[in-house]
Amino acid sequence: MNNAICSAVMVALLVLSPAVVAIAAPAYDDVRADFPSTTYIVGIGETKKSGDDLKERRTAEVLARLEIAKQIKVQIKSQTIDVMCEGKAGALFPDGQTCRNEFLQIVEESVDLFLEGTRIVRHGERGGMVFAVAVLDRGPAARLAEEKSRASAGHAKAGLDKAKAGDGEAMKQAKEDYKKALTFEKQREIISGVKTQAKSAFEDLEKELLPPNNSVR
Repeated sequence: MNNAICSAVMVALLVLSPAVVAIAAPAYDDVRADFPSTTYIVGIGETKKSGDDLKERRTAEVLARLEIAKQIKVQIKSQTIDVMCEGKAGALFPDGQTCRNEFLQIVEESVDLFLEGTRIVRHGERGGMVFAVAVLDRGPAARLAEEKSRASAGHAKAGLDKAKAGDGEAMKQAKEDYKKALTFEKQREIISGVKTQAKSAFEDLEKELLPPNNSVR
């Protein structure tokens, strides 16, 4: 009788073992405890197992990094685009929709810069999927955004000086650089989680870029 019970238990363990292994396998449920949101932006990428370990790993890593980029873009779009286009900066565009489209394009192009600062911190398998976890340290990324914002504002100021000296194309480029400066500053706020005072620092530049009635429409 005891032998029969033991045999039954062994069979049950064999049948259930895949599930047990899957549960015990390294996963990413605790990744946010290891990399808190106050310090990091976390991205998780998953891809189905295909038998090509190297390809699976690389695909998961790319998807994890893209998830970080997506988070930044979504937050900027939901929290700042309308504000920028309804404020004084919107006067740099012929209409509100053009403003949104152009700012979104700048966001799409600029956010890729921050992906260079991401690092892969975990790999594993879960439920037939291969996953990778990427993190972006908010501190260095926010400093990079600040540097880019200041550089773009500097280019805008230089363009204004050229325009005043008679360069007909310089004003147009100055406005483009100013849009980039604003966008990078908003990215800095999103990444750092801290409201900055750069907007006030841009006020003099903004006054020179906008006509007296604050409208180019």
